[in-house]
Amino acid sequence: MDTQSVGGVPASGRRSALVPNWLKYDCNVALGKALALGLADIKSSSDSLTARAILSVLALAKGELKLGAMLSQLDDSELDEWIEHRVAWSELYNK
Repeated sequence: MDTQSVGGVPASGRRSALVPNWLKYDCNVALGKALALGLADIKSSSDSLTARAILSVLALAKGELKLGAMLSQLDDSELDEWIEHRVAWSELYNK
């Protein structure tokens, strides 16, 4: 699932004043379809990049734009750094 073409465009349109009124309905329909596809696909995802892409689409479809953007943009090293700094991951889980 491509987060830019499936989730990114409609999600940005949902909250943007730049999207014309005549297009908002179609954007909301697309978000609903992206949500349904993401929920179906997450069950069969077998790698972390696919799972992260699907989770970002789900977040965008639910209106969690910052979370969706963060999930779609973080690479593994940035995620590792963030979770270590914010959650002290190695102290809690690598004992």
